[in-house]
Amino acid sequence: MVRTTYCFEYAAPGRKPGSRWTQLVIFPKGERFFLLMDQIETVNDSPEMFLRNDTAGCIRHNQGDTFSEIYLSYLSGPKGIRIPARDFFEPFPPDLKFNYRRDTHRVPAHFIRAYHLRDPQTGKEGPWLAGMTLEPSVVYEGWCK
Repeated sequence: MVRTTYCFEYAAPGRKPGSRWTQLVIFPKGERFFLLMDQIETVNDSPEMFLRNDTAGCIRHNQGDTFSEIYLSYLSGPKGIRIPARDFFEPFPPDLKFNYRRDTHRVPAHFIRAYHLRDPQTGKEGPWLAGMTLEPSVVYEGWCK
């Protein structure tokens, strides 16, 4: 188990510093997955809180050399969508495609993002690497680029 905490020393104009972000990561022994929890505690008043974590939606690759496809459960109906690596060859902004927003979409039954790994040297298919949100109604925006 790894617990990371950060107290923000600076804040946006009109806001107070001192809000805290905590992340807990659990690596079950002998398993090929981990559990992740993020929590924010704010010193500011807000009608709705959000935590933007940009790392999960971004995959580092060179013309799809590290993955063959991506699965997004929250787009294209109840079975989700599988997107080939070629759809990510040209850069695009996060909100251009493969974007979920709570104010424009229904809350999905599942919120899972996964990508099918590929060995960049050999091209051999590897395992799927996936992340799941346990409570989809708390997600405001989800994207993949």
